[in-house]
Amino acid sequence: MSKKTRGSSGPRAIAGTIANLTKKSIGQRGFIEASIIAEWSYIAPPMYRNDAIPLKITFKHGERSNGLLYIRVCSGSLSTQLEYEENLIVSRVNSYFGYKAVAHVKIIQGPITHRLKPLKISVVPNLTNQQEQLLTDILINVDSDKLRLSLKELGQYIVSQND
Repeated sequence: MSKKTRGSSGPRAIAGTIANLTKKSIGQRGFIEASIIAEWSYIAPPMYRNDAIPLKITFKHGERSNGLLYIRVCSGSLSTQLEYEENLIVSRVNSYFGYKAVAHVKIIQGPITHRLKPLKISVVPNLTNQQEQLLTDILINVDSDKLRLSLKELGQYIVSQND
């Protein structure tokens, strides 16, 4: 006769556990805030990814659009730059969410303790002459030089991964 003890039901999905742990915190602030904080490195222009962080979004009572986004920046010069580019930030945030979530930005100066790691830029691998010629032949009809170069680099990476 063995008694089942609490929590001995076997392995559980981590998503359910995390949802229970974060429900209170995210519930107080809302999904949109959690998303902007988690996805800031994709939303923000490159120059703001490490030196500016979103703190919160506030909305008028009962509304979930036209909010005020609070952003902390690490320096006065960056604050001035971000103020100048407020429309760009608002546009990128709204584009990310697909609706007018934010109408204005409030800038707060202060220390940034958490910084993102810099993106790793990999070196484009060298290909054999035959592989290089194949890529050139495939891309011969691409008119744009920039697009052709980008596609060539992508092709080089794909070919190197298959070897």
